[in-house]
Amino acid sequence: MDAFYASVEQRDRPELRGKPVIVGWPGERSVVCAASYEVRKFGVHSAMPASRARRLCPEAEFIHPDFEKYRAVSRQIRDIFERHTPLVEPLSLDEAYLDVTVELTGIPTATETAETIRREVDELAERGIELRFSGRLQDLSPPLQEQMRQANERTRVSGRAILNIAINYGGRQEIIDAIHELAQEGADLAQLDERALASHLYTRGLPDPDLVIRTAGEMRLSNFLLWQAAYSEFYSTQTLWPDFGGADFDEALASYQRRVRRFGARPEEVSNRGR
Repeated sequence: MDAFYASVEQRDRPELRGKPVIVGWPGERSVVCAASYEVRKFGVHSAMPASRARRLCPEAEFIHPDFEKYRAVSRQIRDIFERHTPLVEPLSLDEAYLDVTVELTGIPTATETAETIRREVDELAERGIELRFSGRLQDLSPPLQEQMRQANERTRVSGRAILNIAINYGGRQEIIDAIHELAQEGADLAQLDERALASHLYTRGLPDPDLVIRTAGEMRLSNFLLWQAAYSEFYSTQTLWPDFGGADFDEALASYQRRVRRFGARPEEVSNRGR
């Protein structure tokens, strides 16, 4: 999500593709709303003071945010999921859980639901959305793994936003698998640091989520993104998931925008709210 707003802008404005883009206002007291993958290489990230981002990457182009457009793109993605199940729990603008125990279109199994979603990959590609999968994908059937690989390749060419789907996923197992992979590569685990571990997670190359939404009053992460959600904002609503609609989603985003994100800093060191 750290790059989501910027990716949408690059999708809609081809002249920005491949260039360092910052969504936010360039004023001295402003903060970065989102940073494109190109500008993140310079150390720029969301919630960073805009003045520091400018020093890190002087050539970056600042774009004023269009929150209505970003919400609209997120809803387009959710529309695809909701054709199949009402049990779609958003974790951020570009991540969600799907429960296909009850499949609205009459597809009998989760595998067949995945096949149907695969056929909608062209729609994702047309909208400039890259499809990725995170989890123990090696435990899935070979045909399903191949379909997922093809879906990623099909959408990766033109993708300017990223939809990451967690399947066969567990946060604890993700960390264990990352350590196993490092050990197999011969890494000195006594010297292991955060950057090395993060580069071996299922979500490698993706930004950490800014906002985690839980419905039905739930106040736990449920073994989801345990590492990545270390500094994520958490929003819980009493609304049950089947009743969670656009107004509820807007309320969650409005709550997030009122937050003061410190990332470990002292309160007096941070003067800006939300993004």
